[in-house]
Amino acid sequence: HRGFVDLLQAGRIPGLPRLVAAEPLGPYAATLAAGDDRVHRVDPRPSVAFSTAGTVGTFQGVHTLRQSGGVAIEVGDDDRTMEAQLAAGREGLYLEASAATALVAVEDAAVKGCIRPGDLVVAIGTSSGLKYVCTTAERLPDVPVIEATLDALAGHLA
Repeated sequence: HRGFVDLLQAGRIPGLPRLVAAEPLGPYAATLAAGDDRVHRVDPRPSVAFSTAGTVGTFQGVHTLRQSGGVAIEVGDDDRTMEAQLAAGREGLYLEASAATALVAVEDAAVKGCIRPGDLVVAIGTSSGLKYVCTTAERLPDVPVIEATLDALAGHLA
């Protein structure tokens, strides 16, 4: 948000974007729903997006969401997160599960009416799937083992 404020003050952008927090456990969503200034804590639980699965947000994060007119979307469904990761892979992107939550949040924000047809949406994938390969590998079929010949490769690819 601070970077966008700097760009606005420098005359490089016409306005501030509305920010959306994609969060596995939902502390920002809980805080915004409560409408008060106290940052709310949520119960911990396992998540494939564990690097962003915090149980409490920060005052600065809440302030940023409010100042930008943004929202927080709880993305707690591991299956949807991993489906988003695979969908990004079909587009040539290998996102870490925590980064793939941004794609799920975009879908949910559109369903909730926070994003309207014609809105420009930028989903920021903050980390590569190479960071935690085991999370992806657990959900993929085993890698086939074939004879080390070109004919075997051609046959397998056919």
